[in-house]
Amino acid sequence: MKAALFYLLMLLLVGCSVSAPEEGTRKKLPDTIKNDDSYKDSSTGGEGVKPITPEAENEVHPKILFHGGGGMSGLMPSTLDMRPAAKILINLGVPSQQIHLIQYPHTKNISDIKSSVDSQLKTIFAKYPANTKFDVIGHSLGLLASFVSIAELGYLPKMRSIIGVAGVVMRQDEKAMPMGCKKGSTTDLCGDIFDKVVGASDSTYILDLLSKNAADMQRINKCSVWSQKDGILSPPNAGVFPGGKSVEMPSSWCPMGNLLNPCHLQAKSSAAVYEAMKTQCFGGDFK
Repeated sequence: MKAALFYLLMLLLVGCSVSAPEEGTRKKLPDTIKNDDSYKDSSTGGEGVKPITPEAENEVHPKILFHGGGGMSGLMPSTLDMRPAAKILINLGVPSQQIHLIQYPHTKNISDIKSSVDSQLKTIFAKYPANTKFDVIGHSLGLLASFVSIAELGYLPKMRSIIGVAGVVMRQDEKAMPMGCKKGSTTDLCGDIFDKVVGASDSTYILDLLSKNAADMQRINKCSVWSQKDGILSPPNAGVFPGGKSVEMPSSWCPMGNLLNPCHLQAKSSAAVYEAMKTQCFGGDFK
């Protein structure tokens, strides 16, 4: 019990698989996550991205998923696993060949994160026509990591949507930092990316990125799905971009949220969250 509680206290903005799909809809997940690759649904023989004809290119909006971050993920690798989210998206109509999972060094500095993300995104982009627009979905810290990386690498023009699931991109209270992490911390658990959102007001770093990319950010579909019952984020709606859409889940969606299994962790593997996303962020159609 003490070990489990300690683990929870060390988490900040974690993606965790906590709910099992119903037996009637369960699909076998691949055994491993491959970087720089598409999600392969082994139950349907998925072979990765199929060739896309020029006639169909405007109808394709691949989904790029960023996991959250947690200091002790080595003891629980599933915290960095977005396959449950991928399975839900497939059940909601997204082709498995058009779902891509990004892995990044979530405890490191922004420079390390950008380098890792850059190589993976280039591989993904190369599989599609040059004018393809992508939808990014980030859980927890994954929203911040995706926005910062994509903006600084100059890839915002290739984005159609940036969507947060219990995400964070704006101000967070310092109490939301992992145990042992403070602003300016250089431990193995706390890279400088945490400093960009912790403070009494919104980060000038984030505000500057938004200002420098104002035209793209005005065009991009910005949407955040969050809950007052989050249990980790403070404030819980920190994933709402200025001018973006805010989708607050009703209190009934997460009846079992508690200290060891907060709704923040349940969000990335909740079908209700992605159904709300489909309806309110994408107008009822992920295409």
